[in-house]
Amino acid sequence: MVCKAPPSAPSSPPPQVYNPTVVGFQSFGQSFMAVLRFSVGDFDYNALSAESPLVTPLLFSLLLVVIFFIWVNLVRLLGAVPGMECALCGALPSPTCCR
Repeated sequence: MVCKAPPSAPSSPPPQVYNPTVVGFQSFGQSFMAVLRFSVGDFDYNALSAESPLVTPLLFSLLLVVIFFIWVNLVRLLGAVPGMECALCGALPSPTCCR
């Protein structure tokens, strides 16, 4: 007697915050690229807010805070801010650091 595995139930699609008709959010790849475009200011907040008025402000605020910290750390690591050129070696800004 051969035991067969029971047929698996069809999997349900993952939950979505936005309707797939929102431009730029039809697939995971497009959503990822849209989030990257947010970091340079290319977004349509009104379209997102029209689809999900309760969740959009929360997600958008969280995204902006995360992007802010990423940009601050990038600038700090690259030494683009005067006095922060010693960020890579971990020293405090002084005339003798990072020599």
